[in-house]
Amino acid sequence: MTEYDQKFLELIQESGQARFRDFQSQLGLNDRTIREVLTRLKKKGLIEVNEPRPRRPVYVITEDGREAILESFASTPEDIEFKKQQLDRLPSVRTFREHINELLMKNGPMHYKKLTEEILKVKPTRGKTPDQTVLAILERGTRGPNPKYIKTGPGIYGLNPSYQPSAKSTQVKQLAGELYVDLTEQLKSLNINAGDEVKIVVEDGKIVITSSSNP
Repeated sequence: MTEYDQKFLELIQESGQARFRDFQSQLGLNDRTIREVLTRLKKKGLIEVNEPRPRRPVYVITEDGREAILESFASTPEDIEFKKQQLDRLPSVRTFREHINELLMKNGPMHYKKLTEEILKVKPTRGKTPDQTVLAILERGTRGPNPKYIKTGPGIYGLNPSYQPSAKSTQVKQLAGELYVDLTEQLKSLNINAGDEVKIVVEDGKIVITSSSNP
């Protein structure tokens, strides 16, 4: 992951979502560079795009994007305090897709408008057509030889019982979860002071964090 990739993901993660102008104002990059980075992140599946209004896309981070932030943690010890704040926010920032999956797993097939109603109870949005965003996600998920969703009736969608995520994806998610727990526990136990030299190493498959104040 490039430095720009990481900055874009962190900006979206911190705010919950971001528009094109946010990258312009906060990162000071030209339009061409912003488009290149956003295109790369979309292709990698690290962000997804909601378009509540025509030609006004909103970018949100995906589960894989949050995992990428976690994986970059060990390579940037100088940002450890900022990363600690990011880790504390991770569970609360979720995409429409993740809410859809949770609701369908819990309730079985649902109409996309009912899904939208349930999602808006916990994830308010300024978009004028959130139901169309949900419908677009569901429709995209019904395509391909191994679709994640199946259409069971007019406007009604459910999880495909035969859908299987890739083994690599499952392993990465499991590793990221273990890493999150390990890092969180260690960070909460450390008293890191400004100017401390922080060292992060891997010992016997475990992340070990030390600082000059906590050798």
